Amino acid sequence: MAHGQYPERTLKVHFRSAPALGANAFALPGGHLVFTDAMVELAQHDDELVAVLAHEAGTRSIVTACAIWCRARCWCLSWPR
Repeated sequence: MAHGQYPERTLKVHFRSAPALGANAFALPGGHLVFTDAMVELAQHDDELVAVLAHEAGTRSIVTACAIWCRARCWCLSWPR
């Protein structure tokens, strides 16, 4: 990866009917982003859905980075001194 470039990430967007969840969107492991039908119906403009997608994709990146850090930290703490 060249300096200043970001690694390629593939996101898979799913639309699901889930009345119990209401208007919602969330990220799942493996690059899956889920939008409920109620979220799509609530949006007045496509830009609103793009903003939600960007938020969820960012959340996924932060969670991934935190998981990597935690695994590394736990490994360091378990290393014999």
